[in-house]
Amino acid sequence: MEKNTVLLQDTEAFMHGELDNVTVQQNCIVLDLVQGGYVPYGCYTSAPIPMPLFDALRVSWNAASPEDTAVEAQVRVMVDGNWTTWNSFGKWSPSLHREGPPYQARGPVQRWPDRLQLDSKYATAVQLRIYLYSKNEKVSPAVMLLGASVRMVDVIPARGRLVNARLHLMPYTAARRAPALQPWMDAAISLASLTNRWGADLLPEEFAQVLRDWRAPDDCGPRNLSFAAAAAAQWGFPAWVAYADLALLRAEARAGCGAVVTLQSTPAQIAAGAPERHCAALRGFASSLDGEPKVLLCDPYAAAEDFDCEIEIPLDDFMVAWDNVALLMRQRKSSTPPQGRTRCSAWIRPVGTDAPGIYRLYLNGEEHPLPDDFCAQGGVLAYSLPDEHPHATTAHRQFSYVEPTQGGILLEHGDTPRKYTVYAIGTDGYYMMVSGDSSVYTVDGQTVQALCRDVDVIVGAKDSSGDIENLKAYIRLTRELDKDVAILAGNDGAILTCLKEGGAGGIAGRANIWPETVAKIYDCFKAGDLEGAQAAQVAIAILQQTFKYGNPNTIIKTAVALQGHNVGKCRAPFNYVPEEGLEAIKKVLAENAAKGLN
Repeated sequence: MEKNTVLLQDTEAFMHGELDNVTVQQNCIVLDLVQGGYVPYGCYTSAPIPMPLFDALRVSWNAASPEDTAVEAQVRVMVDGNWTTWNSFGKWSPSLHREGPPYQARGPVQRWPDRLQLDSKYATAVQLRIYLYSKNEKVSPAVMLLGASVRMVDVIPARGRLVNARLHLMPYTAARRAPALQPWMDAAISLASLTNRWGADLLPEEFAQVLRDWRAPDDCGPRNLSFAAAAAAQWGFPAWVAYADLALLRAEARAGCGAVVTLQSTPAQIAAGAPERHCAALRGFASSLDGEPKVLLCDPYAAAEDFDCEIEIPLDDFMVAWDNVALLMRQRKSSTPPQGRTRCSAWIRPVGTDAPGIYRLYLNGEEHPLPDDFCAQGGVLAYSLPDEHPHATTAHRQFSYVEPTQGGILLEHGDTPRKYTVYAIGTDGYYMMVSGDSSVYTVDGQTVQALCRDVDVIVGAKDSSGDIENLKAYIRLTRELDKDVAILAGNDGAILTCLKEGGAGGIAGRANIWPETVAKIYDCFKAGDLEGAQAAQVAIAILQQTFKYGNPNTIIKTAVALQGHNVGKCRAPFNYVPEEGLEAIKKVLAENAAKGLN
């Protein structure tokens, strides 16, 4: 680590500090557990840390902060042999309307939302503190990293040795992102550029909602790099803010890491609507044929199209524009899950003929109407259509940003079925729900009847709409045909209903977990044992309560894996189940195992 930057990020480092109502577990600071519940608050204070003479400081933290929890980083510095008062950088959690502190001057210390600066004085040491809060005794925040970086005085910045390194980052333009998030979208885009090269496939809007500083706009600008580093950590990427020199940037490029840098915008960019300073992703260095060194960037304000944002500028121009601040990041470990539930799967269904083109969102079969002020309160609602072009990441698709209509979303509609992906991203950065390229058109009973009548090789149909009346229509209308048609329930909870209505059974995901019990629904029904069939149907329904923790396919694969079968994970982004989800699945498996289900 550079001599001007200190990072506390493991048990050994944390144990040198003072623990007050907190403890260190698995390289994380967590609240104390007393009589089975977490205490409401606690504090970790580092030992004093000597630093080179400095006149500015930035603080970083990485923390998992579930709903009902928060963390608050503080710092004080030693000036003329005396400690200043503690300076807070605001309470932080994805679920909070986070606010960095307003500008304040106390003696020689000027506190800005994401940094301290000294006026006419220098400091020689720092001390870090972080508070942990919880309103729920069942959960605790967990701090994985606490750090500080200082701007040294009377030190000539090192330039490092020349390096030719081109990193394949993902470029995105600010012009194509959610208009409501534009004031800080460049920081979010730059984070996405770094993380997505490692296969994360995150949307800049997800980052934008988590790094958003909700304080009223002022002369500080809306970007908060401390919040940005904390946001990156929510998806498992360790990140921190540092005062850097050219040598450090070159070393990061040589190591294949890249960085987020803040630059003075060009007059042309400002004229086009860019802020005076903005963030860009550093993607390497190169020497041109004439020997002039170049800096390679993914600059969100460089162009109107994504891949035109890959630019190179002369090193001298970069050094004039750059403020020697960088957000550094490391690739997440394969064993490190995201720190929050980032996405969940949902369906979209038409409201009806009275509201053509309007679709409501359904989660686990329950309607989730969108409030009229969803976007006004800061949420993002958008949809995309598939096109003929392959896309490197989801964020490269063309998005249409809209507002709720009648509790749902108004989608383009025509005479032919289309597939959509709908994105409803709350102010905490989590997808409230997402329909993964599923058709918004439910195939009606008349269509199924016609297909089975006119196409000889079609002898059955599966209904996964979750609409019982639609399933019944399939069965009723195909029963009128002169051939046998097997109608199957695609929803595990509708297998017995399907059989009672005259259907053939079901195609059940939960049969991967409890095959004999699922088969018993069919066997008991055919044997006339309706009570036994109902009992088996009810027995598998308990898994439904865990679907709130992820995509149903993810839940089922996870449950099968917990039973000792290595079936692998679902593809990203539906490959993650939070810790509370794992515990819920384990509980369901244990309860059904105790009942003898298999």
